[in-house]
Amino acid sequence: MASSRKSASPETNGGSHYIGFDLGGTKMVAVLYDADLRRLARKKLPTEGFEGAKAGLKRIGSVIEAVLKEGGLKGRDLAGIGIGCPGVVNPERGVLYHAPNLGWNDVAVG
Repeated sequence: MASSRKSASPETNGGSHYIGFDLGGTKMVAVLYDADLRRLARKKLPTEGFEGAKAGLKRIGSVIEAVLKEGGLKGRDLAGIGIGCPGVVNPERGVLYHAPNLGWNDVAVG
């Protein structure tokens, strides 16, 4: 059966896949999607925000790498990554100004 969904068009680096990333107070989740927005892979880790922003950003990178590996893809295959963060965010600058449940301030996440 053919899908009636329209393919999402790549807008950033020429790839055709996407990652949706949820950065929560207790967990972080990365989900890999193809151009038709079908879920291909999912990875989850505890956030452990108490370890600090530097360690948290490293964990974000490792979750993204793991979901790409599970999906058999590389970073160049991505059109983009969307991230949801708790707290006050400047979307134009990609900066998480204040996340009280993580204890992070002025962290570049985008």
